[in-house]
Amino acid sequence: MFEQAGRCICKMDSTTAIYENTTIVISGDHLTMDSDFCNDVSEDYERSVYNVFINLPEGLDTSFEKTHSREFATLDMFPTTLGAMGVTIEGDRLALGVNLFSDEQTLTEQYGRKGLDKELMKKSKFYDMLINDVDIDALQKSERKRPKNSRRKMQIIRKIQIIKSNRRISQMQV
Repeated sequence: MFEQAGRCICKMDSTTAIYENTTIVISGDHLTMDSDFCNDVSEDYERSVYNVFINLPEGLDTSFEKTHSREFATLDMFPTTLGAMGVTIEGDRLALGVNLFSDEQTLTEQYGRKGLDKELMKKSKFYDMLINDVDIDALQKSERKRPKNSRRKMQIIRKIQIIKSNRRISQMQV
């Protein structure tokens, strides 16, 4: 498969029929697993995952500053891949990711790697309930019996109801 992909990439040039509408994204998901690979590499060298975008649309800022000096995480690859395909993203953010071809700061740039990891490790009652498919109706009934301090929980319940409702609608459309 890799050999076929490599041949396709090597043969693709501006005269190829698919050239104009093709963007190639190669995205690594980890550092090398070969224990001997970095033996001769200086201790000062900062290793990183390899990512490359080939045949980007014209007008995209591919300056050295944008392509070599950004701090980012895997979650930034989704909006960046869409941006590399020429998709306009309002605010240059999707979910927790940022289009790296934009001027928006990534969460890694804002909080640092350790700070972002710390935030992502926090527990979320909202997502726990969503993932565990909590019976919203039963939870609402029990929450109504509680006094004032349950206001935040009711907001979470409403969010879950909206998401579950949207799921049902999207399943009906399929």
